[in-house]
Amino acid sequence: MIYTWKILDLESLKSSGLVTKVSYQCDAHKNSLYTRRIGEIILTGSIDDEGYIEYDNLTQDNVLGWLDSKIDKSAIETSLSESIALDEIEISSSIQTKIGVPWGE
Repeated sequence: MIYTWKILDLESLKSSGLVTKVSYQCDAHKNSLYTRRIGEIILTGSIDDEGYIEYDNLTQDNVLGWLDSKIDKSAIETSLSESIALDEIEISSSIQTKIGVPWGE
């Protein structure tokens, strides 16, 4: 399973650049199957907080780091994995033909 985390959008205060909301996405891929979770977190704080990064200096890695303390990434990845596993079962049960030879199994 391959998980890809992305930041979709930031909401910030015009006056200070302080980020107040983060929209994120986690994609899960396995073979040709794919699923996605999109969410948001609300941030509180001030420009006087230790570690404050000015808006123009933010990177996606900075913002992805904020998610670590705000959401349970592992639980989201597990949920996405379970969704793909259910899709695999559904696809497998709908296949009516078999390819191969009996001595190769």
